[in-house]
Amino acid sequence: MDNTIAEATADVAITPEQPISVIGITVVNRAFRRIAELNAAKAKLGTEMAKIIADDKAFYDQQFAAIDKQISQYEINIDAFLKQSGETTVKTPNGMAFYSRRTSVVWPTADRLLEWAKTNGVVRTKFEVDKAAAAAYIKKTGDVPEGYEELPVIDLIFKNLKRDTKGTADDNSTDGQTSEQ
Repeated sequence: MDNTIAEATADVAITPEQPISVIGITVVNRAFRRIAELNAAKAKLGTEMAKIIADDKAFYDQQFAAIDKQISQYEINIDAFLKQSGETTVKTPNGMAFYSRRTSVVWPTADRLLEWAKTNGVVRTKFEVDKAAAAAYIKKTGDVPEGYEELPVIDLIFKNLKRDTKGTADDNSTDGQTSEQ
């Protein structure tokens, strides 16, 4: 699995323009095997990366916590100074601290608030289209709004990669496909 990307794709260097008789089901099967191997390599790298990040995160989280603890102690000391001095603000060349007065609003539960809002006429109604119901209506009646389009979409889906007991794709498997043409 230590192949470069160029080496990994060398055995399946085919173009979409080649006819199926040239490509052959064996080459396609080999391509599926390589896709499975490359996806496994990506998963392994992802696992390794997550472990490195987790280890680094734990280290830095400890560092941040230690620094935050020191900052908190300094903030406690500044707060104590303000309280002892009776001041509401302290300003020095390196910083300033002050008490800020504000009002915090606590709203009742959504049900109680809505009931109150309806009673006092401070509620608004939001109208939006139920697209599932609209799609069902269009299907049933054929009546469509102006600007409505249905565009064909073709997706190439890859699935059912067969695996042997070692977790690699089985070269001899054709997954129900016919042999080379």
